[in-house]
Amino acid sequence: MPFWWGVGGLLALGVLTALNLRQRGGLWRNPRLSAWTMLLWALLTGIPAFITFPRLLPALERLLAAPVAPGWGYWTCGAGLLVLGIRLWVRGITPGVQRQEEVTMKTQTEPAEKAASAAPQEAAALQEAAAPGTAAPSTAVEDYEMEYQHVRTVKERYERELLAKANVVGVGIGLRSTVTRSEAISLIVNVTHKTPLKALRSADRIPDELEGVPVKVEAIGQPSAQVAAEDEPAHPEL
Repeated sequence: MPFWWGVGGLLALGVLTALNLRQRGGLWRNPRLSAWTMLLWALLTGIPAFITFPRLLPALERLLAAPVAPGWGYWTCGAGLLVLGIRLWVRGITPGVQRQEEVTMKTQTEPAEKAASAAPQEAAALQEAAAPGTAAPSTAVEDYEMEYQHVRTVKERYERELLAKANVVGVGIGLRSTVTRSEAISLIVNVTHKTPLKALRSADRIPDELEGVPVKVEAIGQPSAQVAAEDEPAHPEL
Protein backbone atom coordinates (compact mmCIF):
# COMPACT_ATOMS: atom_id res chain seq x y z
CA MET A 1 0.00 0.00 0.00
CA PRO A 2 2.69 2.62 0.81
CA PHE A 3 4.36 1.96 -2.54
CA TRP A 4 1.22 2.58 -4.53
CA TRP A 5 0.49 5.73 -2.54
CA GLY A 6 3.90 7.07 -3.53
CA VAL A 7 3.30 6.18 -7.16
CA GLY A 8 -0.11 7.88 -7.02
CA GLY A 9 1.46 11.00 -5.58
CA LEU A 10 3.95 11.19 -8.43
CA LEU A 11 1.22 10.67 -11.02
CA ALA A 12 -0.91 13.38 -9.43
CA LEU A 13 2.05 15.74 -9.42
CA GLY A 14 2.73 15.02 -13.10
CA VAL A 15 -0.89 15.57 -14.10
CA LEU A 16 -1.23 18.84 -12.18
CA THR A 17 2.10 20.09 -13.53
CA ALA A 18 1.06 19.31 -17.10
CA LEU A 19 -2.26 21.11 -16.62
CA ASN A 20 -0.48 24.08 -15.15
CA LEU A 21 1.97 24.24 -18.05
CA ARG A 22 -0.78 24.03 -20.64
CA GLN A 23 -3.08 26.59 -19.00
CA ARG A 24 -0.55 29.17 -17.86
CA GLY A 25 2.31 28.67 -20.28
CA GLY A 26 4.90 28.14 -17.58
CA LEU A 27 5.67 26.25 -14.41
CA TRP A 28 4.26 27.56 -11.14
CA ARG A 29 2.49 30.51 -12.75
CA ASN A 30 -0.66 29.89 -10.73
CA PRO A 31 0.15 30.19 -7.00
CA ARG A 32 -3.15 28.63 -5.89
CA LEU A 33 -2.79 25.59 -8.14
CA SER A 34 0.84 25.11 -7.16
CA ALA A 35 -0.14 25.35 -3.49
CA TRP A 36 -2.75 22.61 -3.98
CA THR A 37 -0.12 20.57 -5.78
CA MET A 38 2.25 20.82 -2.84
CA LEU A 39 -0.56 19.92 -0.44
CA LEU A 40 -1.57 16.84 -2.41
CA TRP A 41 2.05 15.78 -2.71
CA ALA A 42 2.54 16.10 1.04
CA LEU A 43 -0.64 14.11 1.76
CA LEU A 44 0.01 11.37 -0.76
CA THR A 45 3.67 10.93 0.11
CA GLY A 46 3.85 12.03 3.70
CA ILE A 47 1.47 9.37 5.02
CA PRO A 48 3.34 6.51 3.30
CA ALA A 49 6.63 7.91 4.52
CA PHE A 50 5.31 8.10 8.08
CA ILE A 51 4.07 4.50 7.85
CA THR A 52 7.22 3.12 6.26
CA PHE A 53 9.69 5.03 8.45
CA PRO A 54 9.79 2.41 11.26
CA ARG A 55 10.44 -0.25 8.67
CA LEU A 56 12.94 1.93 6.80
CA LEU A 57 15.67 1.77 9.42
CA PRO A 58 16.25 -2.01 9.15
CA ALA A 59 15.94 -1.84 5.36
CA LEU A 60 18.48 0.93 4.64
CA GLU A 61 20.88 -1.56 3.09
CA ARG A 62 18.27 -2.83 0.68
CA LEU A 63 16.85 0.61 -0.16
CA LEU A 64 19.21 1.50 -3.00
CA ALA A 65 19.02 -1.95 -4.53
CA ALA A 66 15.23 -2.07 -4.36
CA PRO A 67 13.61 1.33 -5.32
CA VAL A 68 10.16 -0.24 -4.95
CA ALA A 69 10.81 -1.08 -1.32
CA PRO A 70 8.69 0.51 1.43
CA GLY A 71 11.15 3.43 1.56
CA TRP A 72 9.81 4.76 -1.76
CA GLY A 73 7.32 7.00 -0.01
CA TYR A 74 10.06 8.45 2.15
CA TRP A 75 12.15 9.44 -0.85
CA THR A 76 9.24 10.94 -2.74
CA CYS A 77 8.23 12.90 0.34
CA GLY A 78 11.79 14.12 0.74
CA ALA A 79 11.93 15.21 -2.87
CA GLY A 80 8.62 17.02 -2.50
CA LEU A 81 9.79 18.83 0.61
CA LEU A 82 13.02 19.79 -1.17
CA VAL A 83 11.12 21.22 -4.13
CA LEU A 84 8.76 23.02 -1.76
CA GLY A 85 11.67 24.50 0.18
CA ILE A 86 13.41 25.69 -2.98
CA ARG A 87 10.19 27.18 -4.25
CA LEU A 88 9.53 29.00 -0.98
CA TRP A 89 13.07 30.33 -0.98
CA VAL A 90 12.92 31.55 -4.57
CA ARG A 91 9.37 32.98 -4.52
CA GLY A 92 8.92 33.82 -0.86
CA ILE A 93 12.00 34.67 1.15
CA THR A 94 14.29 36.07 -1.54
CA PRO A 95 11.68 38.43 -3.13
CA GLY A 96 10.67 39.57 0.34
CA VAL A 97 14.26 40.51 1.18
CA GLN A 98 14.64 42.23 -2.19
CA ARG A 99 11.43 44.22 -1.68
CA GLN A 100 12.58 45.27 1.77
CA GLU A 101 15.90 46.43 0.34
CA GLU A 102 14.10 48.35 -2.42
CA VAL A 103 11.84 50.06 0.13
CA THR A 104 14.85 50.98 2.27
CA MET A 105 16.75 52.37 -0.69
CA LYS A 106 13.65 54.25 -1.86
CA THR A 107 13.16 55.88 1.54
CA GLN A 108 16.82 56.89 1.53
CA THR A 109 16.83 58.33 -1.99
CA GLU A 110 13.46 60.13 -1.90
CA PRO A 111 14.53 62.90 0.54
CA ALA A 112 17.73 63.48 -1.44
CA GLU A 113 15.80 63.68 -4.72
CA LYS A 114 13.25 66.05 -3.22
CA ALA A 115 15.99 68.25 -1.80
CA ALA A 116 17.83 68.25 -5.12
CA SER A 117 14.70 69.18 -7.04
CA ALA A 118 13.67 71.84 -4.53
CA ALA A 119 17.11 73.44 -4.26
CA PRO A 120 16.99 75.30 -7.61
CA GLN A 121 13.51 76.63 -6.88
CA GLU A 122 14.49 77.81 -3.41
CA ALA A 123 17.65 79.42 -4.76
CA ALA A 124 15.68 81.22 -7.45
CA ALA A 125 13.19 82.45 -4.87
CA LEU A 126 15.97 83.73 -2.63
CA GLN A 127 17.68 85.48 -5.53
CA GLU A 128 14.42 87.10 -6.55
CA ALA A 129 13.79 88.28 -2.99
CA ALA A 130 17.33 89.55 -2.52
CA ALA A 131 17.59 91.34 -5.86
CA PRO A 132 17.26 95.11 -5.37
CA GLY A 133 14.44 96.88 -7.14
CA THR A 134 12.45 93.70 -7.85
CA ALA A 135 8.73 93.84 -7.26
CA ALA A 136 6.79 91.47 -5.05
CA PRO A 137 4.73 88.69 -6.69
CA SER A 138 1.54 89.92 -8.29
CA THR A 139 -0.66 87.90 -5.96
CA ALA A 140 0.90 89.46 -2.86
CA VAL A 141 0.57 92.95 -4.33
CA GLU A 142 -3.07 92.37 -5.22
CA ASP A 143 -3.86 91.06 -1.74
CA TYR A 144 -2.13 94.04 -0.15
CA GLU A 145 -4.01 96.50 -2.34
CA MET A 146 -7.35 94.87 -1.60
CA GLU A 147 -6.66 94.96 2.12
CA TYR A 148 -5.60 98.60 1.96
CA GLN A 149 -8.72 99.59 0.01
CA HIS A 150 -10.89 97.83 2.57
CA VAL A 151 -9.20 99.62 5.48
CA ARG A 152 -9.52 102.93 3.65
CA THR A 153 -13.24 102.36 3.09
CA VAL A 154 -13.73 101.56 6.77
CA LYS A 155 -11.79 104.68 7.75
CA GLU A 156 -13.95 106.93 5.59
CA ARG A 157 -17.09 105.29 6.94
CA TYR A 158 -16.25 105.61 10.66
CA GLU A 159 -13.91 108.63 10.75
CA ARG A 160 -16.58 111.16 11.74
CA GLU A 161 -17.96 108.82 14.40
CA LEU A 162 -14.49 108.23 15.87
CA LEU A 163 -13.63 111.95 15.90
CA ALA A 164 -16.79 112.59 17.91
CA LYS A 165 -15.53 110.44 20.78
CA ALA A 166 -13.78 111.90 23.80
CA ASN A 167 -10.05 112.72 23.52
CA VAL A 168 -9.86 111.68 19.84
CA VAL A 169 -7.87 114.14 17.71
CA GLY A 170 -7.25 112.18 14.51
CA VAL A 171 -7.77 108.95 12.56
CA GLY A 172 -5.22 107.43 10.18
CA ILE A 173 -4.02 104.19 8.60
CA GLY A 174 -0.90 102.35 9.70
CA LEU A 175 0.65 98.95 10.43
CA ARG A 176 0.02 96.99 13.57
CA SER A 177 1.40 93.64 14.75
CA THR A 178 -1.25 91.06 15.57
CA VAL A 179 -1.27 87.51 16.87
CA THR A 180 -1.55 85.98 13.40
CA ARG A 181 0.46 88.55 11.40
CA SER A 182 3.61 90.52 12.08
CA GLU A 183 2.36 93.60 10.19
CA ALA A 184 -1.33 94.14 9.45
CA ILE A 185 -2.93 97.27 8.01
CA SER A 186 -5.08 98.83 10.71
CA LEU A 187 -6.80 102.03 11.76
CA ILE A 188 -4.75 104.34 13.97
CA VAL A 189 -6.84 106.47 16.35
CA ASN A 190 -4.87 109.33 17.90
CA VAL A 191 -6.01 110.52 21.33
CA THR A 192 -4.72 113.19 23.66
CA HIS A 193 -4.30 110.71 26.48
CA LYS A 194 -5.48 107.23 27.26
CA THR A 195 -8.26 106.93 29.81
CA PRO A 196 -9.31 103.74 31.62
CA LEU A 197 -12.39 102.13 30.14
CA LYS A 198 -14.26 102.36 33.41
CA ALA A 199 -13.91 106.15 33.35
CA LEU A 200 -15.32 106.43 29.79
CA ARG A 201 -18.89 106.35 28.71
CA SER A 202 -19.93 103.48 26.47
CA ALA A 203 -20.38 105.92 23.58
CA ASP A 204 -16.77 107.17 23.94
CA ARG A 205 -15.17 103.73 23.98
CA ILE A 206 -13.13 102.85 20.88
CA PRO A 207 -13.73 99.28 19.61
CA ASP A 208 -10.87 96.86 19.09
CA GLU A 209 -11.85 96.37 15.45
CA LEU A 210 -14.29 97.68 12.87
CA GLU A 211 -15.58 95.34 10.15
CA GLY A 212 -12.62 93.03 10.66
CA VAL A 213 -10.04 95.87 10.64
CA PRO A 214 -7.96 96.10 13.83
CA VAL A 215 -7.98 99.47 15.62
CA LYS A 216 -4.92 100.81 17.44
CA VAL A 217 -5.14 103.69 19.89
CA GLU A 218 -2.11 105.93 20.29
CA ALA A 219 -1.74 108.82 22.76
CA ILE A 220 -0.03 111.81 21.12
CA GLY A 221 -0.98 114.62 23.53
CA GLN A 222 -2.38 117.97 22.42
CA PRO A 223 -1.54 118.68 18.74
CA SER A 224 -2.13 122.42 19.18
CA ALA A 225 0.32 122.56 22.09
CA GLN A 226 2.92 120.71 20.03
CA VAL A 227 2.55 123.12 17.12
CA ALA A 228 2.85 126.12 19.45
CA ALA A 229 5.98 124.68 21.02
CA GLU A 230 7.53 124.20 17.58
CA ASP A 231 6.72 127.77 16.53
CA GLU A 232 8.30 129.37 19.63
CA PRO A 233 11.90 130.50 19.04
CA ALA A 234 14.53 128.83 21.09
CA HIS A 235 16.02 131.10 23.79
CA PRO A 236 19.55 130.22 24.73
CA GLU A 237 20.19 130.04 28.41
CA LEU A 238 22.21 132.88 29.82
